[in-house]
Amino acid sequence: MGEPVLFDEAMLEDPYARYALLRETDPVHYADQIGAWIVTRHDDVDRILRDPDFSSVITFDAARATGDPLRHLYAFVHSSLVFSDPPSHTRLRRLVSRAFTPASVARLRSWIEETVDRLLDTVEPQRRMDFVSDFAAPLPLRVLAEVLGLTFDPDEQRRLKEACDDFLLPFGRKPADLADEESARAARAGGTLAAAVREALDDAVDQPESLLAALAAASEDGDRLSRDELFATVVLFLIAGHENLTSLLSNGVIALLRHPDQLHLLRQDPTLWPAAVRELLRLVAPNQFIRRTATADVHIGDADIRAGDAVLLVLASACRDPAVHPDPDRLDIGRPRDWPIALGRGIHYCVGGPLAQLEAETAFQRLFTRLPGLRLDTTRIEYANNFNVRLVARLPVTW
Repeated sequence: MGEPVLFDEAMLEDPYARYALLRETDPVHYADQIGAWIVTRHDDVDRILRDPDFSSVITFDAARATGDPLRHLYAFVHSSLVFSDPPSHTRLRRLVSRAFTPASVARLRSWIEETVDRLLDTVEPQRRMDFVSDFAAPLPLRVLAEVLGLTFDPDEQRRLKEACDDFLLPFGRKPADLADEESARAARAGGTLAAAVREALDDAVDQPESLLAALAAASEDGDRLSRDELFATVVLFLIAGHENLTSLLSNGVIALLRHPDQLHLLRQDPTLWPAAVRELLRLVAPNQFIRRTATADVHIGDADIRAGDAVLLVLASACRDPAVHPDPDRLDIGRPRDWPIALGRGIHYCVGGPLAQLEAETAFQRLFTRLPGLRLDTTRIEYANNFNVRLVARLPVTW
């Protein structure tokens, strides 16, 4: 068998068939195309996520000099929970978790409900909308504004969304390999995000209930998050908290409309919505894969992974492994109620998971209550050119 082609145009529409082929024929597959191992079985992905012999750290060749145009990118990578290992990760997560408590998330429920209702108030009389641009994209940005104490008008939302997109341009490549125009965009985006975080930190003094104020104040034995660490944490929330939830809402509504039996159960018993969101996270896994680097020689499946090898853990494939989830391509809200591997495992389990759960539960429940006749107004789903976060480009719906 020739090597399966990864990350081509056909895979945008349906990555799951390609993942299933690898899972069945070569579950720990070295892809020359990207110079990394592709790991697709649930148990292998789960093992590596918990294994201290696999590192989350990303190393860039360039030094983070004060005058370097990409200095904000280096600050993000070197000061972020996502790209750190113990003991640095242990310290960062302990401080961040002091602010991100269940009580702080629960206080946001009424704000999320109000935000969802305001969005629906705008579109309901029109009897149609682009679900992505009118609902799934603006909702998480408005919630994040409240969480972080930022002031977001529509123009600012668009500006920060574009900045987050441009800021991510260097990921997957060395900064030295970027075109000059891409480096310039990434540098401008870093400056935009740094300015927004600085302004928010200054304003947080007058908003003691905001998550940002809690992050700035989080302390243990006098230890606090540095300015770079606060910047990295806020940018992480902006990027992960926006695009991943937009993906979950968009792909989730498609799945629910394509499984009317499950939607009927939810309408009959709204207490099932928490289980439904967990099942949607499994089925549509917004973050399709994450990267690790082996720090020792490790044997996984039939493969010998060497120290220094890059590894791509395909969370979306693990979530649809029939060895763990029977009939894995079907939405079934009656599955065992554990958290899916889509949110990670071990020390890197998603710290924002409870907020994403609350937002999605609230959004879906109010959406289908207020728009009971909601239906897709297209026969072909258009996806953005992003293989990592599975983003719907546009989604016409009517009711």
